Amino acid sequence: MKQLALAAAVVVVLAACGKPSGATDAGLQKLPELKAAPLGTERVWALDHPLVVERDRPPSNPGQLAYLFDAGYGSVSAAPGLTPAVFTVDGGAPSSSGGTPVLLARFVHLSDMQLADDESPSRLVGFDNLGDLSGAFRPQEAWGCQMLNAAARSINALHRTRPIEFVVSGGDNADNAQRNEVQWFDAVLDGAPQVECDSGDDDDLRPGQGNDPKDPFVPEGLAMPWKWVTGNHDVLNQGVFQLTADARASYVGNQAQFGTRRWAQGEAVPFTGTITADPRREALVRTALMDEVAGSGDGHGLKAPGATQDGKAFYPVETALGRVRLVVLDTSIAEGSAEGILLRDDVENRVRPMLEKAERDGVYVILVSHHSPQALTDGSNFGGMAQPGALTTTQWRDFLGQFPHVVLHLAGHSHEHHTRVARPSTGHAFFESESASIADWPQQPRLVEIFEEGAFLHLKLTPFDYAEDDDPLAAEARRRAALDSSTGWAGGNLKESGAVELWFPKVP
Repeated sequence: MKQLALAAAVVVVLAACGKPSGATDAGLQKLPELKAAPLGTERVWALDHPLVVERDRPPSNPGQLAYLFDAGYGSVSAAPGLTPAVFTVDGGAPSSSGGTPVLLARFVHLSDMQLADDESPSRLVGFDNLGDLSGAFRPQEAWGCQMLNAAARSINALHRTRPIEFVVSGGDNADNAQRNEVQWFDAVLDGAPQVECDSGDDDDLRPGQGNDPKDPFVPEGLAMPWKWVTGNHDVLNQGVFQLTADARASYVGNQAQFGTRRWAQGEAVPFTGTITADPRREALVRTALMDEVAGSGDGHGLKAPGATQDGKAFYPVETALGRVRLVVLDTSIAEGSAEGILLRDDVENRVRPMLEKAERDGVYVILVSHHSPQALTDGSNFGGMAQPGALTTTQWRDFLGQFPHVVLHLAGHSHEHHTRVARPSTGHAFFESESASIADWPQQPRLVEIFEEGAFLHLKLTPFDYAEDDDPLAAEARRRAALDSSTGWAGGNLKESGAVELWFPKVP
């Protein structure tokens, strides 16, 4: 997440920790299938407590956390459905299409899980603060696997009434480029026999099974394929710093210098000092990350020819009817910096051929990357260094303006829903939209539906809350995320509702 452009000074690319599926435990069962999962246009969860910045009550302090809960900061309630905002490329009202809607594609955008090994020696919990440092700690982060499983259950429930072709990630699937974090992400979405999101010591916060986030559980797994997109947290230490040799060595070490969690102590204040080392916390450089993901399940898009050259993921995703094609971009910077980059060589040698083929095929294109065009840089932001050949936001938009079938650039990274019309200096206008995260409030994926209606493509992007039915751990995670947001420690994340309808004129 962008907020981790942080930690100041600590160019300390310290360690990290994690652990994949745990040992088999008898008697574990999946949660029951959801009967329904309402879309955000039907119902959403809303914060009961208004935003009041609690500067002196950090949620990383368990004593303050208890006070904040008692003050009602974690309370949520069901609210009426959202009214979609309507966008057209010319800024006017959408014309009456007069056509019967024909569904061309339907998929889910699942962004910024930032599945964290919260007991890693590379954690920077001691730097948690308001503003840019707020991503150093989340009170709900230990419940990440349960949140991801709750999202999968909700997607599957939607699928039973609105068939979904696939799920595409928005990047930042892991929090700290650790092998165990990536393995947990894969295991939950692939539906492993069981997963235990714990590292170092084998923690059991509450005696018994299935009652705390460190217990093993049986994930439901998605009922449809999912596709990988790379984010800065997937390739960098804390999403900001390059994985140097010293940093990679520290990941599997036993010294936590800047604050981590040691659940053997209960929900304790940030801990520094000696912890239990764990080789499963290995840091994944780009090529190792690509190999790890491509080797799980069906490869999640990375087995496409040429998809992972140089450890970067650029590849197309076909939809069933063949009228819409996704083009996945890799905007992460392995040399450091939380922001995004697109190098001219990659654009000319990898992106251009895919877009030119789409034009020849007469196929509409949705680009998917972690960073939005607005977050593109030359790599010189905090933690990074300038990279030669980087395109500016304007240059990238002007490049896309050459391709009339480009409809939408879909991204994550900001942890907020946000949509705009991009107007290149030459060529055609198109849409850009960012989806909120699962890691932070409002913790919503989005359903993306594309219809043909008369002379237009009609895109509906609809957020939905993950369900917590029969799942007290997912409910606890929501309560904690609500507290983190309403106290100001999550950095806001409430720019727009995320429900939008986009009208794009069909290409003759």
